[in-house]
Amino acid sequence: VQRPPPKEKAAAPAKAKPAAAPAAAKPKGKLSYKDQRELDDLPARMDKLTAEVAKLEAALADPDLFARDAAKFQKTSDQLQAKQTELAAAEERWLELEALREELEGGRG
Repeated sequence: VQRPPPKEKAAAPAKAKPAAAPAAAKPKGKLSYKDQRELDDLPARMDKLTAEVAKLEAALADPDLFARDAAKFQKTSDQLQAKQTELAAAEERWLELEALREELEGGRG
């Protein structure tokens, strides 16, 4: 007698999944709020990362840094690599969102 109710509960989420798919495909014409917000924030983030990369590169440009403090040189080098990777990812994401925005807005125009 107690087993049929769990089967009914299991069937209910299965019905919810097909309803979510058409809703996700519906927003043609503009970016989602989350994507638009990310697109708006990315230029400032990329500027900040570019400044951090430049600062780290300037620190590593000191020819005596390695001789004076090898650990600091390694830490700075690791930070530079991480920031460059983060900057590249941010630029790639910005390009993806811009392309998506243009595609969505182009369909309306």
